[in-house]
Amino acid sequence: MFEPGEVVYAYVKNIHKPKFKYFVTIYQDDELRIVTCFTTTKNYHVGCDFNQLTHGYVKRENKIVGYFFDMNVEVGMDEANHPFKFSENCVIPFDYGVQEATKEQFLKNIEQERVVCKLHPQEYQDIVYAMYKSPNTNPKYKPYLEKVLQQIYQ
Repeated sequence: MFEPGEVVYAYVKNIHKPKFKYFVTIYQDDELRIVTCFTTTKNYHVGCDFNQLTHGYVKRENKIVGYFFDMNVEVGMDEANHPFKFSENCVIPFDYGVQEATKEQFLKNIEQERVVCKLHPQEYQDIVYAMYKSPNTNPKYKPYLEKVLQQIYQ
């Protein structure tokens, strides 16, 4: 669990109004330091109406601000090797919901966790690239994203 490119579904205890959420694992190193991104179904986080978005990069004023998952688009495969689509439209806003912690710290704050999908390689690459290019991504995550992109493009 928490392998790069995995989508995890879990009950998250350390957020206001604890609830079940999806999150995408972006990075994990040998010390089990992990970077993840929560998805949200609230379109106000990216300032765009979901009805106006297509799957992929979310741009506002020609700058990437997030990544949109259209519920009709297959993004990866589940553990039984069946296609996975999100159950509703959702977005990863790059200025909200990105977390860095150790695996141990993450596991303390979630329950009933399960891997629901391994993203298709191109999907994972597109998310990482979008995060890297976004001015909304906290600069402290850029070195992690650079490492991932270097591995992808080798």
